Amino acid sequence: MKTGIFVVSDTHKLNAGMETALWREQGNFDYVIHLGDIEGCEREIREMVSKVNPAAGFITVRGNCDEDYSVPAFRTPEYRGVKIFAAHGHRYYNKVPGGPFDALASAAAGEGCRIALFGHTHRPHFEKAWNGVILINPGSISLPRQEDRRHGYGILTVADSGMILWEQKYLETPDTESSVKIPAV
Repeated sequence: MKTGIFVVSDTHKLNAGMETALWREQGNFDYVIHLGDIEGCEREIREMVSKVNPAAGFITVRGNCDEDYSVPAFRTPEYRGVKIFAAHGHRYYNKVPGGPFDALASAAAGEGCRIALFGHTHRPHFEKAWNGVILINPGSISLPRQEDRRHGYGILTVADSGMILWEQKYLETPDTESSVKIPAV
């Protein structure tokens, strides 16, 4: 059994897809990060996670559609020695020369993070930023906006060696759609 982080975003009160994905990935995660636009369903999602894996950790961040200001705009959890910047992304998305995610990459680096997880665009995204930060968006599990409209989520794994593996997944295809291995630094 491998363990990792179940990463999801933009459920927008439509939680059936997330429940399906959690059951599909049962045994593959010991932590869940929700990247915002949970729209008041935090308790329902926490219960869902607890049913599938009672020992799993769970955090969420506030998205632009979330009204609970007690939920932080970003968090920086550490998982197996790798510090992660988790944000919805709307505060960092920009259209300046150099790329739309430069502000996100800068914010993550400023917090000492190797990885920045974000949502907001409803489109899966993976890239290594100019400063070395890995930018990952799982897409939306409820309201996808990319051309093929598949409902996305992912599993982030950190090996004992520090190697990072991102597995982009979709509800429509039970297997990993693509995976990227990131060398340990």
